[in-house]
Amino acid sequence: MNHDCSHSSHRFLSILATLLLLGQSDGLIALELSSEPITPMEPIVTSVKTRFTDNDNGTVVDHLTGLVWLKNANCTETVGGVNKSSGVLAWANALAWTAALDNGNCGLNDGSIASQWRLPNRSELQSLIDHHLSSPALPADHPFTHVQSNYYWSSTTFAPGTDGAWGVNLTDGNVYAGGATFILYVWPVRQQADVSSEQAKADAGL
Repeated sequence: MNHDCSHSSHRFLSILATLLLLGQSDGLIALELSSEPITPMEPIVTSVKTRFTDNDNGTVVDHLTGLVWLKNANCTETVGGVNKSSGVLAWANALAWTAALDNGNCGLNDGSIASQWRLPNRSELQSLIDHHLSSPALPADHPFTHVQSNYYWSSTTFAPGTDGAWGVNLTDGNVYAGGATFILYVWPVRQQADVSSEQAKADAGL
């Protein structure tokens, strides 16, 4: 047996157990995992002008993934009764706040309705990262506003249970595991098809 691999596996399980215990505390406590267990995605090299489209309705389309992002990467409005004045939320509140987001909130004028917005999964959040840049690690001249060089939640939970979730540090693009009670930033996303259909209805006055 490879003793180094065995030692690494035991060390990783120990780290996860510690994180679950730390998750019972309030505040931002996170352990960055730059290479294990998830290797960051390769840098995405493309023209920002052709990759992103600012829809002038509070949303930005990423043509590389087909996803639509909230243009304001740190909206602090209260949505669905969840106060987000500090910008950061615990994971359960982040899920609830995002699911309640709709047209008229956070600069949105896209006809979107509650339940169409969601937290991005880990891969979707990583897809925005440019590892050649930092603070934030996003493509130069991106169209987003209020991006925080800090930790953002994903919807992806980590083993051995659902008491924590993965996120991405937009300072450098590293992934991390955080307890569900940690308070992190939130950046909603939705599918392009939903936006197109709702915008068509809005344009038709429906």
